[in-house]
Amino acid sequence: MIITPSILTADFSRLGEVCDEAIAAGIDWIHLDVMDGNFVINKTVTFGPAVIRSLRNHIGSEIKLDCHLMITNAEETWNQCVDAGVDMVIAHLEAVEDFPSLISQLHEAGVQ
Repeated sequence: MIITPSILTADFSRLGEVCDEAIAAGIDWIHLDVMDGNFVINKTVTFGPAVIRSLRNHIGSEIKLDCHLMITNAEETWNQCVDAGVDMVIAHLEAVEDFPSLISQLHEAGVQ
């Protein structure tokens, strides 16, 4: 079993420090919620490619990042998150027209 704690409720003015504290406590994964305000209501600040890239640069490659796409255009935007450094992409079946194609593209890009 893999537990991927979300940092959605973190103090974003201290995001790097919060992640450092979580890593020091023993986590191996960080969960990132990406919301578009359409598929789900944005209830807080969400993570886009710029924040993902900054976080990846801060924590290095040992800690895995999973990206939960709660968006209507996952098929068009997943690659931005992968390019920014995520290791896993989670998408909603009901928000994707061709889910098998999306899975194939993700695997071809080397992510789960």
